[in-house]
Amino acid sequence: MLSPEWTGETVFIVAGGPSVASQNTDLLKGRKVIVINSSWQRLPWADILFFADDRWWREYSKQVLAGFPGRILTCAPESRHPRFMKLKRASLETRLHPVRDTVMVRRTSMTGALNVAMHLGAANIVLLGLDGKTGANGRLHHHAEYSLSMGHIEDTWQEQRQDLVCARVSLKAKNIYVVNSSPASALLDIWPFVPFEAFL
Repeated sequence: MLSPEWTGETVFIVAGGPSVASQNTDLLKGRKVIVINSSWQRLPWADILFFADDRWWREYSKQVLAGFPGRILTCAPESRHPRFMKLKRASLETRLHPVRDTVMVRRTSMTGALNVAMHLGAANIVLLGLDGKTGANGRLHHHAEYSLSMGHIEDTWQEQRQDLVCARVSLKAKNIYVVNSSPASALLDIWPFVPFEAFL
C-alpha cells in the first residue's frame, strides 16, 4: 500500500518518448522522479521505476537489478522479486483507481505511473516523453528500441489516448495540476505544454 509521502510535491514522470533525448534530464536530480520502463537508463538516480509488462521485465530484469538502486513498483501479474512493491492492477474505463494498493493500466504504463503519483500525494505532475506519436526517423523511444512488439502502432496510440483522457478526469477531480513537457507531443490537447524547467 502506497502512502501519501509526497503530499504537496511536484512529481516528474519520465516516459519513453523520443523527445526526452533533446532534454537535459540531469536538471531533475534531487526532485521527485518516477521513470517508466527503460527510461531508468537515462535517469538511474530516479526515486521510483514503474513497469506493468511482464515481457519487459523478463527481457530487462538483469540490467535493472544491476543498475537501478531505487524503488521498483509494478502491477505486472507474473513478475516477482524481493525488491518489488507489488500493486494490484485494475482496468477501469473511466478513472484512475482510488485505492492506494491498486493502479489503473490498460494500454499504457503512463496511467499506472500517474496513479502512483496520485497515491503518493502529488500536487503537480510534469510529464516528459509523453509524445504519443512516432518520432523522427521512425523512433519510438529515446532509449534503445524494444524487441517487444507493440502491435499496430497507430491503433496503440489511439488506445493510449483514450486511457489518458480517463486519467485526466481523475486527476482534475483531485485538483492535481498536470502538464506535458514533451515538445511537439500529439497529446497537448489533453494536458498543455509547459517546459519542465518552469517547475525547477
